[in-house]
Amino acid sequence: MSGRSVLIVDDDPQIVGYLERVLQKAGYQTFSASDGAQALRTLDKQTVDCILTDIVMPKGIGGAELFIALRQSTPDLPIVVMSGNVSLDTEAFRRLAAQFGVRQILHKPFDPEELLAAIEQALGADKA
Repeated sequence: MSGRSVLIVDDDPQIVGYLERVLQKAGYQTFSASDGAQALRTLDKQTVDCILTDIVMPKGIGGAELFIALRQSTPDLPIVVMSGNVSLDTEAFRRLAAQFGVRQILHKPFDPEELLAAIEQALGADKA
């Protein structure tokens, strides 16, 4: 998957660092943002192939608001959600996520193989 780019959106710098290392080792170019507002500013300047975002961010624009903004500006951009919130593992959340184009939902903690598989699957859906 060399040459593809991923925007990582998470308010925890340790998680961002971990995700960057895993994705870069697999050949992805990475960009990062600490909240949805910063992600949208990044997307104004940079084209990416996929967004990997936390759903719950205590400051600024969170995941749900980011989904809405992304669908208005870039409706086909693949989104992979990650969260440690088990209450998001409901059919209602999955339907809502699908409505906003979320391609995968990862539950923290996850291993590198799970992360890469989710990203690859989300990007592969673009080719279908």
